[in-house]
Amino acid sequence: MGIFSSLGVGTKALSASQMAISVAGQNIANANTEGYSRKRVSISADVKRDSAFGELGNGVNIESVERVRNQFIDLQIDSQTTKKGYLEGVDDALERIENVFNEPSDVGLNNTIDSFWNSWQDLANSPNDLSARQAVRSTTEVLTSQFHAIAGELREFKISMDRDLENQVKIINNVTSEISRLNNEIALAELDGSSKANDSRDKRTELVKDLATEIPIDFFEDGDGRLTITTGGNIIIGPREVVSIDMFRERETQPDGTVISKVFTQFGNTNAKFSPSGGALGAAFAIRDDIIGNYEDKLDGIASSLVSEVNKLHLQGYDLDKDTGVYFFDPNYTSAIQLELSDSIKNDVKNIAAGAGEPEKQAFGLPVTQAVALDGSIDVSDPASNASFDTRFNDLIPGSVVITLAATGQTLTEGAANDFVVDYQNGNIVFTNGILVPPGTAVDLNFKYNDSGFGGVGDGDNALNISGLRDANLTTPNSTGDNTQSIGEYYASFIGELGIERNAASSNLETSEFLLIQLKQRQDSIAGVSLDEELADLIKFENTYQAAAKYISTLDQMLEILLGL
Repeated sequence: MGIFSSLGVGTKALSASQMAISVAGQNIANANTEGYSRKRVSISADVKRDSAFGELGNGVNIESVERVRNQFIDLQIDSQTTKKGYLEGVDDALERIENVFNEPSDVGLNNTIDSFWNSWQDLANSPNDLSARQAVRSTTEVLTSQFHAIAGELREFKISMDRDLENQVKIINNVTSEISRLNNEIALAELDGSSKANDSRDKRTELVKDLATEIPIDFFEDGDGRLTITTGGNIIIGPREVVSIDMFRERETQPDGTVISKVFTQFGNTNAKFSPSGGALGAAFAIRDDIIGNYEDKLDGIASSLVSEVNKLHLQGYDLDKDTGVYFFDPNYTSAIQLELSDSIKNDVKNIAAGAGEPEKQAFGLPVTQAVALDGSIDVSDPASNASFDTRFNDLIPGSVVITLAATGQTLTEGAANDFVVDYQNGNIVFTNGILVPPGTAVDLNFKYNDSGFGGVGDGDNALNISGLRDANLTTPNSTGDNTQSIGEYYASFIGELGIERNAASSNLETSEFLLIQLKQRQDSIAGVSLDEELADLIKFENTYQAAAKYISTLDQMLEILLGL
């Protein structure tokens, strides 16, 4: 090898050492940069064949500058990131629902329901005391307000999830657009096959993590360095295109008749509906459509049972004016967000039916045939209209009147818009369908009545019966249809279920975070910058650089000697 060839060897050695020192400096500068992968200079011996001596060294070649990273661990990190994104959303949602119910607490719904039953117990002890009646009304108003507040908070939470969904879709589309841009940037930078777009790859790796937080993804890299990313079996980032996630809305009617607009997602190229099973976006859908809805249904179930069972007993009782058949709750509103006292109770506490009267009686063993009067009515408390009728038949049991046409056996339907209405207190039946039941028509009639009616101002038996609903099995039917839990037990059970679900979500989230930390530590041990290693490399390449410079200096002296001959 001649002197000039040797100078080329020395120059390559200087360049390789200088490049290695520059890369070490870049690594040291980014030791604390999130997502940075340490770089490594890949070098190889430059071989030159000599006719006399065979293969001789011709210095060193810089092959490439590559980032050091384990792609398999990245896949695991992305998968665990998707799980963490989902669990974080669920855990936050359950915590918020816990805060809405605020149990156990002195001001929680459980305590208010207990106060409601207690007010009926107090009324049973003093049925003629207007202040006790006012206490029942006031306690019920507090109860209905609390139902409204909890149901309203849950509904507002559900509506707010639509705003979260819109923000998450914007994030997803921004991230996919940026990944697609980096795909093109990386492919262009690596077009010669030897260069590596290391920093762009680091940026893309971090963006893929951000995308994995939002939705579950799969991906692979083609020969040009571009990533193809799929979710739910659909491509959202192709080699040269990106598919947007579009939003659309559908109207949904709530149990109380309120119409809300709900956000859904679809793929922009096919309009196929997109409902991810994981990630923060999947959690948002699950929270809105399943988790919140589950507790709304449970709360509505309590409200519905309360309205149905209290009204059932209240209709059979007597108020201070000896009236019966009065609703306590408005029967038209049975959901938690609508629950209301009836207008009768709102207007006058004397209409609270605290009295029970005597046990009910069956009016007839078999239906009695009776002709409809000319005015289209039957007075069952007037013996003059039928020898079987009785003056005691003036406190009929609501819903007990059954009427059929004697000629055809057709059963009539109660209601002002149907066939007949009943004045339960006075025992009078009025036919509203003159075409179906004209005067003189023979009908078969049957009903139940209270034997002696109201027991007086000191009668609090019905209030006692209503307070007894506290311990009655009114919810959770078994396989045979029999209820197995009281309202209080049912409420306590689903609050307990909420606590268990929250604890499970928190525990699963902690596990996911721990696994993610372990995976990141494993990746950092490979891709992270070790200052000790970089300092050792600096010393090594500094010595290599000095030795190469000394080598060139020696060749220079040799050349001077030759030129001086």
